[in-house]
Amino acid sequence: YDVVQLINESSFLTTPKLELEIAAFLKKHNNKLFLLSCGADYKSIAYTDSGQLPYSILTPYKEGKGTEKDYENSLKFKTPAFKELHNKLYKLVDGIIATDLDYHLPYKDDNNYLGLIPNPINIDAIPYNPLDVETKIVVFQGINSTNYFAKGQDVFAEAIELVKKEIPHQVEIICTTDLPYKEYMKAYNRAHIILDQIYSLDQGYNALEAMTRGKVVFTGAGKEFISNYNLRETVAIDAIPSAKHIAENIIELVNDPKSLEEISRSARNFILEHHDYKKVAQQYIDTWNK
Repeated sequence: YDVVQLINESSFLTTPKLELEIAAFLKKHNNKLFLLSCGADYKSIAYTDSGQLPYSILTPYKEGKGTEKDYENSLKFKTPAFKELHNKLYKLVDGIIATDLDYHLPYKDDNNYLGLIPNPINIDAIPYNPLDVETKIVVFQGINSTNYFAKGQDVFAEAIELVKKEIPHQVEIICTTDLPYKEYMKAYNRAHIILDQIYSLDQGYNALEAMTRGKVVFTGAGKEFISNYNLRETVAIDAIPSAKHIAENIIELVNDPKSLEEISRSARNFILEHHDYKKVAQQYIDTWNK
């Protein structure tokens, strides 16, 4: 092939030794080999440990929430074997590409780093549905029990209780756990507000697809995100690990339905500008060909 791209330092979900052997084989038998920093890897986990961020995906672990097994897919990158894998892969590949800000910041000053290419969204397959703010505002929390604490779902749950006490007749809360995808989508489609995740700087696929549909999403959308994309409009609500702060933001949105409509439109426009899968594909081609 002209290009082979590894989706992560642990692309094949095997031992570090075998990961490296496979990568070396691919490098030998193909033209170019690239590595995505997409999901946790040695560099991103080391960066979270450096204390440069106010919180990270390992914050709930450090606070004693959940068990070590809940975080094993992140913690494994702190071991000597995965550090060695990182160092050797770094020298082997033709370059490293990040898929969002959580992986961009750890690499931004690296010589082998080729830049951030946003996650692609098939905008042709996901319709935009303008929000109907004449009805009761629906807040949706879709829980995956395997990453309950890592995604900050406990903080969202606490925020929901505060909202129900403050404005019980103005909102409808939908909370699901481990639903199959089709049932999940049916439950989520009625929502105006989606509570996605907390300990991130940027959005994952669940948030991006919701924004494409015009939902108002609580996710990673802080100052680094705003600065990187030079945003003048709100496209998502930054979900920091404070139930009180999240509840206040929800109440403010419920009391100002016009702002929900504005954020909904801005979210969709943001996806069209930065995450259109055809534009993203061209960015990959341009980067590979440099």
